[in-house]
Amino acid sequence: MNDATVVVAKQVASSAPSPTGGTVTNGTYHLVDLTVYTGPGGAVGALPLAIKQTIAIHGGTADAISEVSGKSEDVTSTFAAAGTTITTAQTCPSAGSPQTGTFSATPTSVVFLLVNGAGQTVGYTYAP
Repeated sequence: MNDATVVVAKQVASSAPSPTGGTVTNGTYHLVDLTVYTGPGGAVGALPLAIKQTIAIHGGTADAISEVSGKSEDVTSTFAAAGTTITTAQTCPSAGSPQTGTFSATPTSVVFLLVNGAGQTVGYTYAP
């Protein structure tokens, strides 16, 4: 069930925060922020992307339900976190290539930092 609220993606003109690692505990997480770090002097402001996303992490699996522009998508991926590195690979509805990023986890939030096709770091912040 995707009971997250809609988040509008934004750009900020700064470098991404340094990952701190931590423990990503099993549970359900809701996307609460989506930030594209464009670097010092880079673009700023809202992006034309509004998304609702809920992720359930259990063991080595992450199930995500996303809604973008009224279109819903369910995805299952493998999930591994070690040090400050996360590795995921979509397994359903079709297999995908592994993706590696970094993360910071606290008892109140998890931030996944992934690099997009433009070479910018994107921060996905989730709250339990």
